[in-house]
Amino acid sequence: AVVAVRMGFSEAQAGRSVVGLHRMLDDDRPAPSASDRRIAALALSAGVVEDGRWNDERRVRGAIEQFMAAGEPEDVAEALRIADAWFAARPGPASSAVRASVLQVVANASVESEADQRALAAIDDAIEFDPRDPIWRVVRAERLVDLDRCEEAMLAVASSRTLDAQRELDPLVRLGPIELERLDALELECRDGASGSVKVD
Repeated sequence: AVVAVRMGFSEAQAGRSVVGLHRMLDDDRPAPSASDRRIAALALSAGVVEDGRWNDERRVRGAIEQFMAAGEPEDVAEALRIADAWFAARPGPASSAVRASVLQVVANASVESEADQRALAAIDDAIEFDPRDPIWRVVRAERLVDLDRCEEAMLAVASSRTLDAQRELDPLVRLGPIELERLDALELECRDGASGSVKVD
């Protein structure tokens, strides 16, 4: 009963933190600003890392999402700090997926190969906890192509297609047209890269 009360209180706190961000279709207020989102994120994340409040997954996710939506480098860094701490404290499908997603954003904004390597390691963690989801193989293949590792990328593409085919009886969870186009683009890029590297005497 005590746990239920605490969870209810935590959910109420989270709700109050983001209520000002909600907009209806006929709402003439401006869209939430980066500052609005940052304030909500700070409210949601208060004490989460320092006190180890990982039981309320919605609150943790909400804090990370709002920091990412705020979008400034320091906001993204705070989102990553929370995601890293969450994964360290509670490794699992949810924490690994969110952490990998944050590191994907960091890598996409960076020109350093180290960021790609860290994102790839996080993607591998997500695959370890959810090995049947083909989308992570798509993401892994894209990151490998960015690292000029096409041979490994093509293995990830093939694995993604195999996993997707195994879901043929449940079309709602299969890869969509956009994801399939991403796979096609990766195959084309690696094939073109391979043909372009052939030396002609």
